[in-house]
Amino acid sequence: MLAEFGECLLKAIGVPSTLPPGQSGFTWRSWWTFYARHLEYVGCFPDRERQLDWLDAAHEQAIASLRLMSSLLRALITCTESRDRQLGALLPYDCHPAEVLREKQAGVEECQQFFQRWPSEAPSGEVRLELGALDISTHACVR
Repeated sequence: MLAEFGECLLKAIGVPSTLPPGQSGFTWRSWWTFYARHLEYVGCFPDRERQLDWLDAAHEQAIASLRLMSSLLRALITCTESRDRQLGALLPYDCHPAEVLREKQAGVEECQQFFQRWPSEAPSGEVRLELGALDISTHACVR
């Protein structure tokens, strides 16, 4: 519902709900759809502490994305040259918040792939796989 509400407000000031052909990036709706998919990865973590860490990190990127959208939108709206005032993507495809979220998703996916290849006779006890700042135990990954 947040995506629909924001999209209505942005349409009122002329921001299109879809991107022009050939333009890449995020619209309001596509950003929040991407973000919601990112939040679904929280189920890959076995304990509440890691789940909350995932959500906290995602929240930081949501705030960063809103700040970036605000800056870009403000610059477009206040532009005095009408020919330069083309509203399209609210965020570039490769903006920092999106890249951070993609990097974290890739870490989880790498962990899942590792454990899918893991032999069925896994050693007893807890096994941990650390990928940078990502620390996931064998039972943490959804198979």
